[in-house]
Amino acid sequence: TEGEFGVLRGHEALLSSVDIGQLNFTRNNKKIYYAVNTGYAEVTGNKVTILIETAERADQIDVTRARRAKDNAEARLEKIAKDSEEFEKARVALMRAIVRLSIAEK
Repeated sequence: TEGEFGVLRGHEALLSSVDIGQLNFTRNNKKIYYAVNTGYAEVTGNKVTILIETAERADQIDVTRARRAKDNAEARLEKIAKDSEEFEKARVALMRAIVRLSIAEK
């Protein structure tokens, strides 16, 4: 399923896939945001382990580069057949760029 989940102290054990999107957590009463790629999250006891391909903290995202990636992906999508493998790659690149831009604003 798609969506989000939160983890509080004493959460039931859980293993879940992680899709391209936002990861956030609170440390010292401050929310920290990351743009993440695909991977897995495991909750055991009071510990969360996340294994993902890439993660960028909001303040580390190169907005110019993310905008360029978004523009490039949109241009590629206009030229590629929707049933091709290249279309899926461009779609994923666009999703990643949109998430990165969204997180950079936080």
